[in-house]
Amino acid sequence: MKTPRPRVRWFRVILIVFTAVFLYASVEQQLRIHAIQQQLTESKHNLEKIELENKRLLEERELLATPKYVEKIAREELGLVKPGEVPFVSVQNK
Repeated sequence: MKTPRPRVRWFRVILIVFTAVFLYASVEQQLRIHAIQQQLTESKHNLEKIELENKRLLEERELLATPKYVEKIAREELGLVKPGEVPFVSVQNK
């Protein structure tokens, strides 16, 4: 007497394979979307920082057009003095 062979149910096998492929694709797509959203958030943050820096530089450019600001920078950073003035040098800073 022959033992009965287990019958393969192709429909179930195909359904399981299709479901596994679908789940894999869905998870992979969600991971990509998450990564893109993180990049977008990071890019927006960088854009805000760059816009603030640009605004600061534009304000400084406007200030550099005024003689008083140029004189202030020349005195503070370059140590320049007007004729007849005595320069004061702090020993603690150096």
